[in-house]
Amino acid sequence: MGRTHPGLDGSKRVLNGLPAQAHGLRRLVYAIARHDGRPMAFSGLWEGFRSPDGTVLRTFAIITANANADMAGLHDRTAVILDQAGWPTWLDETGGERAALLRPAADGMLRDWPISTLVNTPRNNTPDLLDQLKPPFVE
Repeated sequence: MGRTHPGLDGSKRVLNGLPAQAHGLRRLVYAIARHDGRPMAFSGLWEGFRSPDGTVLRTFAIITANANADMAGLHDRTAVILDQAGWPTWLDETGGERAALLRPAADGMLRDWPISTLVNTPRNNTPDLLDQLKPPFVE
């Protein structure tokens, strides 16, 4: 999902949401998901810059906010998770104040569990990477 929006410098930027089932943080890696199992959409921005030689550099950023109570034990900030009702506002389909969407997830919405550090290598791409590790967290 994405929608073009003028940047402050007159360039075109695309507001987007990045769908995700779970994401991970820190050395001991944790998967993070919604308690209700629904997918998440992270607030993000991307743009393409065309240099004078014609090369296009595409960049992407996920916007973060202070961690909510669920995530504070893992990190002091977390990705901004957009509620589905806010997607049209974020994508500038209905107008509205996008800045109001840039807040931590509601307390109690997220859960986390320790997973294998094998998830840190792109060539590893199997569903079992999200299986919960059992103490003492040795792989």
